[in-house]
Amino acid sequence: MEQLADPEQGQLYLFSLQVCDDALAANTLNNLVASLSVDLQADFQALSEFNDKLAARGYSPADQQAPARPLRVLAERLYRVDAAFPRMTRTMFHPVGLPAGIVGMEYLIDLAACEDWLIAKNPQEAGAIVG
Repeated sequence: MEQLADPEQGQLYLFSLQVCDDALAANTLNNLVASLSVDLQADFQALSEFNDKLAARGYSPADQQAPARPLRVLAERLYRVDAAFPRMTRTMFHPVGLPAGIVGMEYLIDLAACEDWLIAKNPQEAGAIVG
């Protein structure tokens, strides 16, 4: 429930990536990790944080030896998250917090209902806005 909580500073964005299996595609998790690692090499702190986050989610450099699952990118969307964006956060349950006995929650967002917050449909557009 913290993924869409307001950041301490700056703007919060939600990136959506729609993919499908495609044996002819060149996109794999290993290729993406390698590409991002190269891009981050000049910034040791960012590369270290990236590797820590991968490890926290169970990714290991040894995974590069596993068979790759090729994916085709169908859609990329970047949304600006503001107070009106459809989301649930812990602060919505203040001052009491989550009801007794509930230790976590899960929800789905229908991005078709989020067109008002859509700000980019490809990485070039997103880079011009966020970069």
